[in-house]
Order: sequence, then C-alpha cells, then structure tokens
Amino acid sequence: MSSLAEYRDLARRLNEGVRELEAAAAPLEVPAAGDLEWCRTLRGKLLPQLGADATLVVAVVGGTNIGKSVVFNHICGEAVSRSAPTAAGTKHPTVAVPRPQAGVERLANLFPGFELREWSDESDPVEAAEEDLLFWKPSDTVPENLVVLDTPDVDSTMKVNWDRADKVRRSADLLVAVLTQQKYNDAAVREFFSKAADEGQIVAVVMNQVMLPEDAAYWSEWVGTFCGETGITPELVYVSPLDRAAAGRLELPFHQQPWPPEGEFREDPHDLLKDLSSLHFDRVKVQALHGALEQVAEGVPDYLQLLRQKADDLRRTEEDALGHLDRAKWPALPNALMKAEVREWWAAQRTGWVKGVHNTYGAISDGLSSAWGGLRSLAGSPRPDLWAEYRAAEWSGGVRPMLDQTFAMLERLEDTASPSVREAVAERLAGVDRAAFQRELKALHEASDIRGDLDRVVNGQMARFRDENVSAHEMLKKLDTLGAAARPLITAGLFAVGAGPLVEVGLAGSALNVAAETTGGAVLTTVGDKLIGEGAGAALSKLQEWYNNLHARFVEARAAWLEGVLKERLLGDLPDRLRGAVEIGGHAAFARVAESAEDLRTKLAAG
Repeated sequence: MSSLAEYRDLARRLNEGVRELEAAAAPLEVPAAGDLEWCRTLRGKLLPQLGADATLVVAVVGGTNIGKSVVFNHICGEAVSRSAPTAAGTKHPTVAVPRPQAGVERLANLFPGFELREWSDESDPVEAAEEDLLFWKPSDTVPENLVVLDTPDVDSTMKVNWDRADKVRRSADLLVAVLTQQKYNDAAVREFFSKAADEGQIVAVVMNQVMLPEDAAYWSEWVGTFCGETGITPELVYVSPLDRAAAGRLELPFHQQPWPPEGEFREDPHDLLKDLSSLHFDRVKVQALHGALEQVAEGVPDYLQLLRQKADDLRRTEEDALGHLDRAKWPALPNALMKAEVREWWAAQRTGWVKGVHNTYGAISDGLSSAWGGLRSLAGSPRPDLWAEYRAAEWSGGVRPMLDQTFAMLERLEDTASPSVREAVAERLAGVDRAAFQRELKALHEASDIRGDLDRVVNGQMARFRDENVSAHEMLKKLDTLGAAARPLITAGLFAVGAGPLVEVGLAGSALNVAAETTGGAVLTTVGDKLIGEGAGAALSKLQEWYNNLHARFVEARAAWLEGVLKERLLGDLPDRLRGAVEIGGHAAFARVAESAEDLRTKLAAG
C-alpha cells in the first residue's frame, strides 16, 4: 500500500495543476472545478486529512439508548457528553479535539456541512435546532493524532438526525459501532453500517451492556449476525458489561476479543483511548480515505475531457478571432532595400586589404549610381523614395486591412461568443471610437521604425546563417577575397573594350555577384552568366535560400509590431486568453493534472 506521504504529494500536485487550469479555462464556460464534487472532496477532505498534521477522525455511532455517550466519554478520557440510564437524545455531534489542534478553521475542513460552535456544557448537543450544529471541545486527554465524535442516533425517529449521522460517517476515518443485544440487528442500524461497508470504511465494534458472565457465550452470535447483515469486517471487537456505576466513574472495562472468535471469552480489559491512538495510522488513514481518493481519480479524467470538448467548441465558433492577422497578405519589401541591407551586413564582416579594395570600389559604385540617378532626374525620371513608397503600401495593404478585420472580429464575438468572452469583448470596446483609433494607429505607423526592424531582422538572420552554415560562409568569404583581387583586372578589361566602370557596377555591385576565376587548373562551373569555382554553387544556393527567407522574417517583424500595438491599445489580454483556452490540451498544467490522476489510479489499483 502506498504511504500517506505519497498520496499527500499527489493531492497537492493535483490541486496546484487544477488551479492553473481553472484560470486558463475561464473562456470555455465550464463549471469551476471547485464546484465539482470530486474537487470539493480533494480540497475539503483529502488535502486537510492528508496533511502533515493529519489526525484520525473516530466517530462513535449506533442506535438509541445503547450507551454511545458512555463509550465516547471513555475514549475521550473525560465526561464530555451527557450520559443517563434513559435516552439522552443526542441531536448534534460533539467532537473532542486535542487542545493544540482546536480551532474552527481546521475543524471546518474536517467536517464540511456543519456549523461549528464551541462546547459550553453537556446539554448543548441535546438541544433542538434546525441548523446542523457541531459542538467542539478542546481536550487535554485526547492524543494529538485523534479527534473523537459523539453522534446523533442512527435509528432516531427524526430524519434530520439520520442526515447528521450520515454526514459524520462520511467525515470519519474509523467508526466505533456501539451495539447491544437489543440493537445489533435493527433495520436502521443495518442500513447505516451497510453504507459504511460499501464504502470500505474501517469499523471497530463495541458490544455494550452485556450481562457478564451470563451472556459471555452469546456475544459472538450477535456480532456475527451484525457483520453478516451489513458486510462489515471489524478491525477490533470489544465486549463491555452492563455496569452503570463503573460507567459513571469512566471505569467500564472493555474486553478485547479476536475476530473471528477463538475459543473461550477473553477477560482482557483494554483502554479504548490507548488502543485507538496506537493503530497503524498510515494504513488506517489511507484505507479510510480510499473512497475519496477513488472519487478524485475517476472525476479528473471527466473534467479534462470536458475541457477538451469545450476547447473544440470554442475553436470552431471563434477560429477567426485567433488568427485574424493574415500575414500572407502583408506587402513585400522592395528587393532593392533588402539587397542593400544584406550588402551592408556583408561589408561589415570584411577585414584587412579585402575590406579596403571593396570599400574603394564601393565608393566609386555609389558615386556612379548617384550620378546616374541625377541624369535620370534631368531626363524627367525622378529617383523613387522606396522607403516612403513601402510605408504607404504597408499602411494601405497591411495595417489598415488588419485593423478592419480586428474590429469585425470583435463585433462578431460580441454577437456569437460565449458569455464570458462577450463580456470581455464589451469591456475592451467600451468607449473606443473607431475613427479616432484609426487616426491614432496611423500616427503610430508613421513613427514606427521600419528601417530599424529590417536592420534587426537582417543582422539576426545573417548572423544565424554564418553560425549555422559554416562551410557555406567560408566559401563565400573565399569568393569575396577572389573578387577583391579580380576587381582591378575586371575594370581594366572593361575599359579596354570601351565599357568602363558603369558596366562593372552591374557585375560587381555586391560582393556576392563578383565574377571570380580560379587559376592553376581549377575546375570551373557556370552558374547563370557568372564563372565561379567548384563548391561555390552550393554555398550560393544556400545563401539564396536564406535570403529568400529574410522577406518572410521581415513581414513577421512588422506584423508583430502591429499585434503589439493592437494588444496594448485595444485587445488587451483577450487574444492570449482565447488562445490559451483553445489550446488547453497543450497547457503544461493539463499534462501535470492528467499525469497526477494516472499516478493516483495506478497507486489505488496496486493497493
């Protein structure tokens, strides 16, 4: 059997995970876990009773006028409940609590459903009241590992007493069944203890008010009938005599008997308090809580399945809300701007004479490009401002359509979503002027750092290329070095045929477009109209693939900027809440709860 500490750890893990899931599942419109019966059992019974300061809850139960209060007082070691030759009529349970553990908060966890009142005198439990009261009394004689209850009669003519006794039964770890010759086979008594047997509760039997030695031969028949009719297998069996004087002095002997009985009656008086406090605590406590543990183990999978089902419903009805920013429609950055940024990154990697040569020819190239742009302007073709054009395209083709879709999504959710989502949307839209918000977003877009986003994307991705594709990067560096050596020769050759440096601008404007030749008999490969050394084709192909991905990364960065603005100024945490709810099955707490429930089922099955 697993130890109490193992079950304690499992219960705590389950509770922590369920609390996380409750928060994440709020938009799913499922009942709060704390309102479900299995979770009330987990939090109201298992956690308090599995704690490091757990106690054994012992309830003295039985029919009318059988001496329950006498047995209760003997277990407590003091007169707590009124006892009398006639039925005292206990209407409310009384609990004797070790003084260090006395207190309403602790007892409320042990006895849910009762209104707790501090005991003042022995008449308290016999006073009629509509409320389900439980009187508690601090005790200096009850051991710290026990709390002991006196209970209403289970065969009372008052149904409310049955209900109260039943509540006590569900709270108890060990039932002390007090029987007499007249009450061992009463129908109400059989029904009460049959429930206890069905739920696997631990029972100790006290056959009370036995005429000894005259009836010493008959007690086993009475107890045997009781066990056969109820299904109880008693943990302990005692026989106590009818002796009012000894009972009043709290000196009644309790003769422990083996069960099943063995031979002659044993005159073996025991101290009930000492016997009960010395029981194997872990075994009794785990067995007593077995039913509650099974209830939790069976309830958790149903709760998780409900979360999955509701998440699927939310996904179907609110799918647009979770993916409304369609990045595929975002306008692409002009290729010239992307190439220029990549060239700048590559130039920053050069060192020594290679850097000097390329910088010199780069300056010549830039000057010629400027001159060429001036000539175009004089001819009536002004040089375009690609950045301004892209900013305008991004607003009209990316930002504004996504804003329109966002408002449409929110309005649709207000009409069709679950109540908690509708409430959250209404809260987000309260006081929002759509036209004013669009103007605010327009101003933010004009001020946004598009160039900075491009710079961060290119620098980050190209650094990754360098680190993740070492051989390709080394090959490109070799080409760059060959390019630096070849540029003066290429320029001289172009002048010789009358082409001049304008043509070289087209060929060698980038270190990646240099026509490099190898010498000494190296094998040449033709790629397009460029001649490059063997092995360079693969490197350039890898770089081309990486370069193409830069555009997608840049769009992601810009769309993320818009999402951030919308989240900060319009949506708040709504998208995160919806995504978290829809993806509840992938939540870390979901996995922990499922794993803990499976561990619990495994331990219970192993016994």
